[in-house]
Amino acid sequence: RSRLTMMATTAQGLPRTNTMAGLTPPDKKSRRKWIMSLVALVVFMGTAMRNTNSVNYETQDSQQGGVFRSSSRQQTMQQQQRMLETENLGFDSQQENLEEQQRQEQEEQERVLYGSGPRIGVFGESDSWGAGLSSKFEAYPYHLASSTKITNYAFYNAGPNYASVCTETLVGDDTMLDVIVLEHYLRAAEGLVDLTRRLKARYPQATFIFVKLWKPWMIYRKSSLEQIENGERFDEWMTRLQLPKGQPGQTLYTPELYDALKNDDASLWHMPVDYNAEAAFKQAMDVVGPEKGHLVTLHMDKDNVQQTLLDQLQDYDSLYGLLNPHVHNYIAHQIDEVLTKHPITEDESANAPIGTWGNGDSCHLWFETGSCPFTHSDAFQMAQHSQDMEGNYVLELSNDGEEGVIEIDNPFETERRLFLSYITSDGESHPKTQVMFAGKETIIDPQSAVDPKKVHPIKTTPVTNLVGPGSYKLKFRSLDTSTKYGFRLVGLSWTDEVSVPLLHEFSPLMEIKFR
Repeated sequence: RSRLTMMATTAQGLPRTNTMAGLTPPDKKSRRKWIMSLVALVVFMGTAMRNTNSVNYETQDSQQGGVFRSSSRQQTMQQQQRMLETENLGFDSQQENLEEQQRQEQEEQERVLYGSGPRIGVFGESDSWGAGLSSKFEAYPYHLASSTKITNYAFYNAGPNYASVCTETLVGDDTMLDVIVLEHYLRAAEGLVDLTRRLKARYPQATFIFVKLWKPWMIYRKSSLEQIENGERFDEWMTRLQLPKGQPGQTLYTPELYDALKNDDASLWHMPVDYNAEAAFKQAMDVVGPEKGHLVTLHMDKDNVQQTLLDQLQDYDSLYGLLNPHVHNYIAHQIDEVLTKHPITEDESANAPIGTWGNGDSCHLWFETGSCPFTHSDAFQMAQHSQDMEGNYVLELSNDGEEGVIEIDNPFETERRLFLSYITSDGESHPKTQVMFAGKETIIDPQSAVDPKKVHPIKTTPVTNLVGPGSYKLKFRSLDTSTKYGFRLVGLSWTDEVSVPLLHEFSPLMEIKFR
């Protein structure tokens, strides 16, 4: 009623020649009736137009063999409304999850910008990323009491090579770090030395904390004390005895597993030394030196491996051996103890020297964004590797033998080496692929060294020797047309800062479902 009164007042104040071409009645009472009639006319015309559109829709759909008929229109509209409400519920849930994730990431950024304590950067694998937890913010980097200025550079199922290739791209030119945490013991041989060297060159006065974890699948059982080989891996022993495993999201512990392990011969259980990992880990710590390098580790009594495993069955996830939240708290506490014994003052942080990234790197990875910055032929199509997870975008080459071309530029003024990052799995999912670049051929075999039934790691390998600045065309052709999927590319990187050959695999949450 107030809107009608406002409209009447407005009409009354206008010259008659400006309102409906002089058709407005002169007196106030007639004018109000005229306006109300006009409003009713507008409502009627809108209803008529909607009904006309509905009839046209029904007629068109009937001609196309659709299900809409005027006799069942009310029932159909009710069904549509229920479907829409159901979809909205799902959308609302997804929207709430997205908003919660954005809120947590915003809080993380604010902690880094406005928090207290030394500036900490974490480089690591699945556990550092927060895999297997209800939220990645339950991981140990976010439980540190010594600082809130924490940036987590970890990847899921990650070796250190990609971080060593793309250190500058990951960290950025404007970032300052006082403390660097490196959780890469399990794959130390895949580039930890290069990563440590680059970070040390950039942050010469930073404190380095090396985190050394172990997993149940690193433990073996010999059939006898005389056996020279390692014997059965722990999970293989479980399978042979048909011991039940906990459900995903539960701990490794079950009463049957505990009893079978406890009643077995303790002298048969051992943890073999991975000499390559040990050598690389020691070499990386030598790069830093004893004054700035510190070690954090989980307990392992190698003289009584069986008892250690019994004591810690509940510390690991049943499916992938990921750490449980209370172990993350334990690791955070150990890191805090190191920083308490070796504190970094505000003056030291403010006046810390900054070094160089060497010759630098330029890296492009699109598995999270789905945005590839390079021009490519139609033989490549952007797709999702897994529909179960957000992101996971890949540039997939058709495996019908058609050549795929990507146009790239070496952005540097000097020579660089090109690296490709791509999905690996079993030999039946993705084909061997020929790559032609700068007049040289490279054959890529996307076979995974990790169990392909659990994860599909990304592997990063160089495709040629050093090439100079300028524009190039990368040409790809699948060598096997019988595979289930095509060759799946997820990134391109330029650098000359790492050792080759490059043996690196990491998996950005390709197949894992979180509880």
